[in-house]
Amino acid sequence: KIDNKKLINVAKNLGKIIKEDDLIILRGTVPVGTSRQVFLKNLCKMTKLICGKDFYFAYLPERIVEGNALEELNKIPQLISGYSENCLNQIRIFSDRVFNNTLGLSSIEEGEIIKLASNSYRDLNFAFSNELTRIANLHQLSGSKLIEKANYGYERNNISKPSLGVGGFCLPKDPFLFKKSFNQKAKGYKFANLSREINNGTIKFYGKTIIKKLKSVKKNKYRVLIMGLAFKGNPETIDIRNSPGLELANYLKNKKINIDFIDPMQSMMKKLLKINKNFKFCVNKQKINDYDMIVIINNHQYFLDLVDKNLKA
Repeated sequence: KIDNKKLINVAKNLGKIIKEDDLIILRGTVPVGTSRQVFLKNLCKMTKLICGKDFYFAYLPERIVEGNALEELNKIPQLISGYSENCLNQIRIFSDRVFNNTLGLSSIEEGEIIKLASNSYRDLNFAFSNELTRIANLHQLSGSKLIEKANYGYERNNISKPSLGVGGFCLPKDPFLFKKSFNQKAKGYKFANLSREINNGTIKFYGKTIIKKLKSVKKNKYRVLIMGLAFKGNPETIDIRNSPGLELANYLKNKKINIDFIDPMQSMMKKLLKINKNFKFCVNKQKINDYDMIVIINNHQYFLDLVDKNLKA
């Protein structure tokens, strides 16, 4: 559910203090129509100043990747949009002083749609590869190898690698924001439920696969080492929001399987996870050989090096 209370509160507080010639910039992710119909509308209620004449409003969607923000701020074109032509001119003057590369948009709504479309496209792309992997598995095939062969030498294919899940803060929510709009009568993005259902279902899919493989060897207790708590490995981050590693751990723990974690950022992870005392960290790299299974969650090079140097054949 979308809650605009904080956004409205910010708009109203700004409306009380804005002065002539001020430039207000909204830089975030919102459903289509929210910048104009929610934020700006509530801001204008609190002031006698006229937008586009006395003050200026612009929407700049954020598109930088987590873990590599400073580099991408200089590299990626910054999308700029304004309430009016005057507003667009003012944000262009500001942006030319701050960013290396900008692209002017025809309206605020165009900026909102591009932002939501970018993340929804990526989520759908991952959903396609995960669904393809599920179908490949039905025929005892490796989805990862199948996709690699499908892409090989065929430039029209750019199928993503399959994943255990799609985590982080943006991709799990933005398709739903795209589905909604300020105008509830308008039909929004139709693939939201489908892509989210597929990507959320990968945890259970791989969880069942792991349990089946573990139980092929009869034991009283099984120990699994999960490599990777952050939702992605490259660029490096400590973000564990919607972490596929944590979600898989919770799934396996409910099946009475003992779980440990290892992560190159685990000193910081321990602070984030102090509320969850059910999981432990593997602190001795040589001990990775004591586990019944190792699951590598993300693409951090640390894990490949760790396995290469410490795992016994």
